[in-house]
Amino acid sequence: MPCKEFFVKINQNLDKFKKIGAKMISIAIDNPRKLRKFKEVNKFDLEILVDRRGAISKKYNVFTTGTKADHKSLKFRISIPSTFLIDETGIIRWRFIGTREIRPSIDSLISNFEKNFPNRTV
Repeated sequence: MPCKEFFVKINQNLDKFKKIGAKMISIAIDNPRKLRKFKEVNKFDLEILVDRRGAISKKYNVFTTGTKADHKSLKFRISIPSTFLIDETGIIRWRFIGTREIRPSIDSLISNFEKNFPNRTV
């Protein structure tokens, strides 16, 4: 499932995440103008941060060499689709390193959040 499809799924389930006390933030390496238009067209509430140089991807070690077809903006370097549950102090409590086709399900995200942050449910 491409990133944009995953963003749509997350956005459609924001209420579920809010109910358990989770704040969802997506990070993309795409062109900011294209992302703004994508958010407008899809009526997004999901916060999407732009990481054009891949600094966040590098920090979490999910930056890799891609092909020209993968992503033009980073000179053939791409981010591996990844999902992290990070606490307020920056500690990673859970991670899912996926592929273009494989992402965690919404139920899996909620379940892992509840396991790793048992006192956060609202």
